[in-house]
Amino acid sequence: MDIEKVKKTKDDALNFFRAKDYKNAISTYKEIDLDRDLTTLFDKRNAVNTLFTSYSKLYLQNSDDRYFTSADKYCMKYLELAISDKNNLKSWAENILESFIGNLIQIYVEKFEDNQSVLKLKLESMLKRFIEIFEDVFEHIVFNQFILEIYKERQNYKDNRVHIKNAENLSEIFLELSKNVTNLNKERSSIYVLLSDLKYFSGESNKEVIDIDAIQYLNSAIKEDPNNRFANDRKSEISKMRDAREQISKFKHDAGSRLGLIKTKVLDLSKKYGDDSNILKINNLVDEWRADFSIVNGENPPKDDVDIKKLFLYIKDKFLTDESDKNIEIEFKIFGKKRDFVSNFYNLVTIFDNLIKNSIEAYSRNGINQKKVEISFDFDSFEFKIFDSAGGVKEEFLKDNQLFELYKSSKEIKMSSGFGLNNVKNSVERLGGEIKVESSNGCTTFTIKFDDDID
Repeated sequence: MDIEKVKKTKDDALNFFRAKDYKNAISTYKEIDLDRDLTTLFDKRNAVNTLFTSYSKLYLQNSDDRYFTSADKYCMKYLELAISDKNNLKSWAENILESFIGNLIQIYVEKFEDNQSVLKLKLESMLKRFIEIFEDVFEHIVFNQFILEIYKERQNYKDNRVHIKNAENLSEIFLELSKNVTNLNKERSSIYVLLSDLKYFSGESNKEVIDIDAIQYLNSAIKEDPNNRFANDRKSEISKMRDAREQISKFKHDAGSRLGLIKTKVLDLSKKYGDDSNILKINNLVDEWRADFSIVNGENPPKDDVDIKKLFLYIKDKFLTDESDKNIEIEFKIFGKKRDFVSNFYNLVTIFDNLIKNSIEAYSRNGINQKKVEISFDFDSFEFKIFDSAGGVKEEFLKDNQLFELYKSSKEIKMSSGFGLNNVKNSVERLGGEIKVESSNGCTTFTIKFDDDID
């Protein structure tokens, strides 16, 4: 191809590339023979970079393995050119190298996200080549861009838990590749802190193991940079949380023992004095406390046949006493043909207690004097519904059931902890059910459904 034709083809390909028309950029560049028609290393380097980037972008858009294979091929070509120009690496533009490394990490993460061990192996091997080639000139570019990609994965973890694993693996690769590199102690320390946070907030159930792993990462962060104030503060914070959990565990054990002792004393009084109404109220109250305590303690409650009419009468007596607000009205309805319903009486009481109190508080906050709550149970579907017209729930709390998340509260008051509905959800799930909420036009309905074959 003559010089003018080559120049025009290059310009056309770059125009397509700048317009993000990657398919045409590729097809246009492929009209040129890179080895024969491009005589300068500069032109070859730009062509290879354009082709690699175009294939990378197409792969990230379409996940077509053919694009990944082509991108990988031009990555190797890029490295070959760099090796052949070792004496002039300073002429290689930093911004191009940054973009190249960023795209390389992204396509490898996308390609191997379902096989994290292969991701670590292949990406570590590829990046090691870049570091070996550019170590005298742009090694810091490789590591800085690597860190940037790690934090991108960290920021995306809410959308997909795969991003958490990606961030962990990229962090571990970075630490492995940089362990003998000088002047990266602060960066390594920050990555250890990131790993500690990923571990600590991972949502795993064994908090003791999580704490130990998180503190080990923080110790490594402090070893890399003793002046990392954040790492020192975080370590102190986690240690305090561990101590607090130990105290809470001790309290749970003591409280459980004392509740059992109180229950025994109340039963003794009941035997001695018979069906005294005050003793009966104390006995019921202790059973409610024990039901609450079992949920907070993560225990699965024992189950037995529950008399729905008796349950509703019990709830009515709790709220509609002589001392209660005369404007409170609770209406109970039962549908369907009666059949056995197996659950835990007092756990159901604590669930309804919380939901009814929330409704009454909402009526009061919104200045609604007449406070009516409707509760129904359908034997056909094993479904409870709790309805009120106390002002409704804001849309932001309805999305993804956020209303039931710990520390989330729709109450616009500073003292609200957000524990109540989270405990309600835990209680329902431990009884084998599920709860959802709907709200519109100032009305709210909580639906609690249990399987027909619940046991």
